[in-house]
Amino acid sequence: MCERRETVDTADLGDEPILAVGRVVYRVDKRGQIELLLIKKRNGFWTLPKGHVKPSEPWTDAMAHEIAEETGVTGPVERPSM
Repeated sequence: MCERRETVDTADLGDEPILAVGRVVYRVDKRGQIELLLIKKRNGFWTLPKGHVKPSEPWTDAMAHEIAEETGVTGPVERPSM
């Protein structure tokens, strides 16, 4: 397996912080094993579903719409953390 390294040009990020949310989506299978939901981004990397919070949007709403938008999965937030 070959390791792939990429750099990020931080000059393009600007001075303003970006508010983003993510969520670990899981289920327990018939054997009691936990299965995690990952998404594959356009660049080929696997990641947890996440996204930006829109201005004046509650972060809990942002979590729900980002997950639904990226995966089609809906469900309750069991234990939010910040």
